Amino acid sequence: MLDLVTMSPKKVAEVAPDTKFRFRDAFPSPGVDVIMGARGSGKTSMAMWVMEELHRTRGLGGAVFKAPNAMRKLLPDWVETPTKLSRLPHDSVIIIDEAQGVANARRSSSNENLDLAQCVALSRQRNQLILLISHHSKKLDMLDVMDANRIIWRQPTAGQVMFERKEIQPFSQRALKKFSERKGNAHKVAYVMDFQSLTFGFTEAKLPSFWTDGLSVGMAGLGQGFGGGGGTLLG
Repeated sequence: MLDLVTMSPKKVAEVAPDTKFRFRDAFPSPGVDVIMGARGSGKTSMAMWVMEELHRTRGLGGAVFKAPNAMRKLLPDWVETPTKLSRLPHDSVIIIDEAQGVANARRSSSNENLDLAQCVALSRQRNQLILLISHHSKKLDMLDVMDANRIIWRQPTAGQVMFERKEIQPFSQRALKKFSERKGNAHKVAYVMDFQSLTFGFTEAKLPSFWTDGLSVGMAGLGQGFGGGGGTLLG
């Protein structure tokens, strides 16, 4: 058995075997997942599918943090749209899209960044699955990345991987390679890194039943008002 914890990140990315992740292993709840990938790769749709599945199978609520007005109208009634981190609901799956607006690496000491760090730390006690969505980890505060249970890639681009954080780059390179080797529709899968056991592998990714073209561009309204007095997400 490989003793992965004694290896460098680069070596782990090279030698760790792949496995196939079931839904419950890919998206354990409570917990924190970082979802990364290219624009249009399906990060938000997968997160909403996860939210719907855990609502259906476990009765968890849902929330999209600072959802723009255009998106709010298209979400199911059971999905909340809080505008403050202090109001994130317990017993819920919480989507924080374009997460660099909250957990920005250049503003690691900002109040909102510190509030998110506390939310991440308390996610288990509050029975929350927090899904942080960004194009790549370099935009995010490293403390939030390090506290994640899973890093999940929708198909990344070579350019994104080239400029990744050095701590995460070997794993993003592995994800890029695995997607390039895989046959079939890349939009139907996601590549998972289990931060706890250092295991890797693909899992299925689907669309939620309420998905529409409007939701696919819904986050374009960030910074244009939230109908709830929340200010802008993009700093």
